[in-house]
Amino acid sequence: MEAGIAALLFGAGVVGGAVNALAGGATLLTFPAMLAAGLPPVVANASNAVALTPGHLVAAIADRAALPRDLRRLATPVVVALLGGGLGAMLLLATPDRLFTACVPILVGAATLLFALGPVLRRAAQGEGAGRDSGGRALPRWSQRRCTEATSEVASE
Repeated sequence: MEAGIAALLFGAGVVGGAVNALAGGATLLTFPAMLAAGLPPVVANASNAVALTPGHLVAAIADRAALPRDLRRLATPVVVALLGGGLGAMLLLATPDRLFTACVPILVGAATLLFALGPVLRRAAQGEGAGRDSGGRALPRWSQRRCTEATSEVASE
């Protein structure tokens, strides 16, 4: 590996780790660095996910006080996350590099938008619009309850 590429990846890793420690979103830095280093898009995406996993685990352990006391409340979100991750991984592996490369700007843009709008969405969920979807229709009670519990936990921090 060339020294310049190694320096790029090392720098992206260090800055990405700092970004993740402060606010999250390291993928927005590390994934493009891996592409610039010449990795195929699917390999870069998978490598990026694996590389960031230890940081996510450490963050979860460090923030364990925010977890619900009754860990059974985590069962559904954990199962959904595992199923979604598994399905996403299978879809990624089945997607040709060229198609994935065409979708990357849209996916990164959507992720950036969600990341940027997170505080606004959180406030909207807590405020007057809570319990309603974007069309003003009432959400199911289980969804309202989960949203209220989650936003209450965030607000109490």
